[in-house]
Amino acid sequence: MPDTAGAEDIDPLQPTLKYNGAGHPTGTTRMGADRATAVVNADGLSHAHSNLWVVGSAVFPTAGTANPTLTLAALTLHTADKLAATL
Repeated sequence: MPDTAGAEDIDPLQPTLKYNGAGHPTGTTRMGADRATAVVNADGLSHAHSNLWVVGSAVFPTAGTANPTLTLAALTLHTADKLAATL
């Protein structure tokens, strides 16, 4: 059946198979103001633990199609400033 659309079957375990695309995992410790729907606040501070800071793309509530490196760098600097002020 794959040949009807010009496609072909591939074996994902094939060593010559190459995947191209972004490799920027995000999410899992969502940022937000509401502790019922988010893990950390806008500064990266945990809603559940007053001494836990999360820095990284895990706090992104959504992800776009572009490389998030500059956003991640800005967010990291923001969180570092807040953490330093707290200490």
